[in-house]
Amino acid sequence: MRYPTPAKPAQQIRVLPYLYCVKQLRRVKSDALVVNYGVVVDARSVTVPHNLGTAAVFPAAMPNWNTICYLTGRTASNVTITFNTPPVYRGAAITVRITTFGGSQSVPADALTAIITHSLGDTTTPILVTPTWNTVVYKTARTGTTLSVGLSTAPSTAQSLLWSYYTHLSDAFAESVDILANERQKSIEHGLGIPFADILALPSWNASLWINDRTRTEDAATMRFNVAPSASETLDIVSGAAVA
Repeated sequence: MRYPTPAKPAQQIRVLPYLYCVKQLRRVKSDALVVNYGVVVDARSVTVPHNLGTAAVFPAAMPNWNTICYLTGRTASNVTITFNTPPVYRGAAITVRITTFGGSQSVPADALTAIITHSLGDTTTPILVTPTWNTVVYKTARTGTTLSVGLSTAPSTAQSLLWSYYTHLSDAFAESVDILANERQKSIEHGLGIPFADILALPSWNASLWINDRTRTEDAATMRFNVAPSASETLDIVSGAAVA
């Protein structure tokens, strides 16, 4: 499978070879990078390299198949993303955004909720959350300094939630998208002009999310959910291929 190469934005683009995947698309800026990374059939994890020079990085991932992504390792040169369900077809991939802007919130054993403390000072800047164990994370409340989340599965031992955000929202697509009751998918119209733009999200209900790559255009893509909401909910969406 060959991913189409998007038009070159203002920042640097590096195209690197990857075994079993024709290309990975890296878009690099000083505080973040984005990688569309191929995943082989039956793989339980991938290790994604980065050049940010610190282990204090905060990744977020979006797969193109129905699975949960969680962090199982991070160093000054890579992060490891693990899947609760491996892909069963060729062409599987994840979009991973790695940034130095974010933080870590500890979660005690047996907890089904958590409160993340942040310093963004608003309720609109999208916050992305990646767990260190196999669980869905979903938003339940938000203030200017906190984000409350629910967890589909409590950790058996103390774990962490890594949260991150985009620092250049004036150049990115960010929106809280309404999801109607019983909807199982939503077209995300980002308008960035890049077919494989990074599209990341935090839901307000207990559901895993993935992008249907076959629906991608330069300006939109369809996001699917494994569980439809029983009432109206929201997706906090952010996409910033022209920034990251």
